[in-house]
Amino acid sequence: MAGSCDLGQTHGVSGSEGDVNAMPSFIESPFPTKVAYAAWLSLPTVEKPAALAEAEALYAPRPVLPPPTVAVLRNDDLARHVVSFLPLSGVAVVLQLDRGFFALARERVAVMWPKLSPLLEEPFNLTHRDLVWMECLNLYKRGIGDGDLRVLSEACANELLSQLKEIKLRWNQVGDVGLSSLADACAKGSLPALEVLDLYNNCIGDAGMVSLSEALGKGSLPALKLLYLNANPFGDAGMGKLSEALGNGCMAPGACIWLCGIKATEASKQAVRDATAAIGYTVFF
Repeated sequence: MAGSCDLGQTHGVSGSEGDVNAMPSFIESPFPTKVAYAAWLSLPTVEKPAALAEAEALYAPRPVLPPPTVAVLRNDDLARHVVSFLPLSGVAVVLQLDRGFFALARERVAVMWPKLSPLLEEPFNLTHRDLVWMECLNLYKRGIGDGDLRVLSEACANELLSQLKEIKLRWNQVGDVGLSSLADACAKGSLPALEVLDLYNNCIGDAGMVSLSEALGKGSLPALKLLYLNANPFGDAGMGKLSEALGNGCMAPGACIWLCGIKATEASKQAVRDATAAIGYTVFF
């Protein structure tokens, strides 16, 4: 009998086709996500009251959350495809997971954001999309100094940019302090996918090279294939530490290292040649 279902009257849902337009909106419904609400809407009309009652039993009223300060990337098409094959019990599980993961993700963003937000500004000028998907960080001729590299290194040290495969810092003003901070981040294993490190034409001396070499010696950059150190003012002390690290096979097989224009003696250069000859690295002087 039309209109005899209390649930339909309360929520605007009944067994009759004429009441379809009176269905509750997403905000009025007990469903915690739009995906779940859409799945409920797709049910036959006669099944909606029972499904709504089950949802009300499963979920407390939805908390009103403040809008996130950072855009959340979601693949709604994929989610819709997956959920479309689930029974209502499966949808209920997804809803619980979705609500829990969303809350945890927001907590994680709140922790990460103070480290990442400076990279949106000068001299980096990255975008939100860069922070999520970028694999090549090209900072060629940006006037990057030690302070700037410390900012970048802090983000790397917290494994917030672990997807990076290339860091290009050529033609900047990176010195020993800046390179040491990046080396410390590398030593924590925070850049496991890094394949290219380009430090051509900076201000790196022996102290910076010692720090980088020690990080390399720990096997912290196992994927590194190309290392550009040419046109920097380090000498024998830095070259000696680098020779030790390279001799331990600290880079990827077949790696190439550029050391042109380095202020080191021929003896130091020969030590690097000897250390890398059996490993199969190529060194350019």
